[in-house]
Amino acid sequence: MTRIAARFGAAGTWGFQTKLGSVVTRDRAAADELVTLTARIAAILEARELLRPRTAGIHNWLTFKGESWPNETYATIALRDAASIVPEVTAVLDARERARKFRAFGQLLVRGDGTALDVLGQSHAYRDLLVLEAYTLDCHHVELSTSSDIWMTQSFRAEPQPEIAARNAPRLREAFEAIESELHLEFYDLGVTHFATTRLYELVPHDSAVDERYLEPDEPSHR
Repeated sequence: MTRIAARFGAAGTWGFQTKLGSVVTRDRAAADELVTLTARIAAILEARELLRPRTAGIHNWLTFKGESWPNETYATIALRDAASIVPEVTAVLDARERARKFRAFGQLLVRGDGTALDVLGQSHAYRDLLVLEAYTLDCHHVELSTSSDIWMTQSFRAEPQPEIAARNAPRLREAFEAIESELHLEFYDLGVTHFATTRLYELVPHDSAVDERYLEPDEPSHR
């Protein structure tokens, strides 16, 4: 199992969104909706051991015309699990709002570890198996990215690994189908990257191997 080094971006990204035009203003109510949606998606992934949330990062606080805001550092919040996302993130938003009136944020980034199955079906925990990013435009978006090749029938080195894909890819598909149906969200994939192609719920390898300079070993993490 190999992965794309973090500095080079994700191998593939899938997204879910609410109905276009469902968000009219970037107010606190919209922010709370996004946090709740993030937690519900994280819970579906956690139940399937694809993402056990460990941190939430609030990024890119937005500046509005006519208002002068001092620079603010990103907020990194420790999490116990998916159920802790709403209370922990809400506490940070409440504290910021008490200090100065509500200010919207750009992205909510949830990271943790997930379980991959090897050729024998043995479980191994890997950091950032999936990374969750949530943001709001004219609707809420939640995107799930991976840098791992465990979902593909061949590795990033173009080595066949059908057994690994057969154990892991169906878990990803089942989770995405559950998110789409249970939460009534619209699914989309972001298509081709330099490393692979997202095609519906799948990550499809390119024909040739990925250059070694983009790769790093996908070492198991410790929970």
